[in-house]
Amino acid sequence: MNFYIIGAGRRVQQDLIPVLKSMGVGSSLINIYAKNKKTIFVKDELYIVNKLNFLQKIEDNSIVYIAVPPNASEFILKKIIDINNNSKIIIDTPIINESIVKLSKKKYWVAEDAYNLGKLLSNNLNLKRFNLLFFQRSFFSYHGVAFVESILSTSFFIFSILGIRFMFCKKGIAVIIGKRQYERGNIYLNFSKIYFPKLNQKEINLIGGLSDYDSLSYRFLELKRLGLRDLVSDVILSNEKNLIDLKVGYTQFLKSNKMSKYSLGRISYLIYKKFF
Repeated sequence: MNFYIIGAGRRVQQDLIPVLKSMGVGSSLINIYAKNKKTIFVKDELYIVNKLNFLQKIEDNSIVYIAVPPNASEFILKKIIDINNNSKIIIDTPIINESIVKLSKKKYWVAEDAYNLGKLLSNNLNLKRFNLLFFQRSFFSYHGVAFVESILSTSFFIFSILGIRFMFCKKGIAVIIGKRQYERGNIYLNFSKIYFPKLNQKEINLIGGLSDYDSLSYRFLELKRLGLRDLVSDVILSNEKNLIDLKVGYTQFLKSNKMSKYSLGRISYLIYKKFF
């Protein structure tokens, strides 16, 4: 199976290519395209990045991963659809435009690895019928919304008061306090800290090794690579159970915007602008 990657930035170099290599995908199957031709060096291997204009053919059932700035995703998706709409398409977060959701009746998937990480962790969490998920300095925007919904299911009511944010979900409530500082944060479920997961050696290598300071929050960005690995695997196998389509991704983006709009910091800023 061939992989076509559109974009060659940090996301591709630090996350996607290491994930593909950990899955045993050979470099000959990884085709990278971007605005300009160049070379990148990832995991002791050199990759040639070709100009996007040279992309003319994509085989059926190939996987296309779009990793470009959010405002360019729709343009790239249209181009991929024109080349071959039978490919399996993954689009990086955030999904910021409703128009991209309506491009085709076929489902395309959102690379929301925080959601898949939450699903992975849920296998070892002691979930009850109703749960309390508490974030201390460890929640960020649409990634946070996706992570909450992966554990507590779909949220139906979100609000913020005095800097404390609340998400009411089918399986419980998430409470978020403090601005994101992963290295100083913690995540709790039902008043117990969610500890760093047990990993095998291959997974340890994928997240860049272990340290004396590891916690779920401290290593959240690196642990999301495990979620990305599972996401790509589910797309390969056409397993939709743990995948997010464009509609859900866009909804999570809107929810995160709503949460930020009514935060204490945002309200203080609006008051300052009005009277000063």
